[in-house]
Amino acid sequence: MSEEFLYNYKFRSEPDRRRRLQAWVHTYNLHRHHTAIGGTPASRVNNLCGYYN
Repeated sequence: MSEEFLYNYKFRSEPDRRRRLQAWVHTYNLHRHHTAIGGTPASRVNNLCGYYN
């Protein structure tokens, strides 16, 4: 997180940092390719959060 987010932006204020962090976390969790799950974004993986069927 430090290298991908905190050190890549210059924040104008605390509200600016919070806004950018919220957008970054959304992208990180739902759209970014995750190597631990085969390179697929988490939003495209079945059975997330332990819902096994």
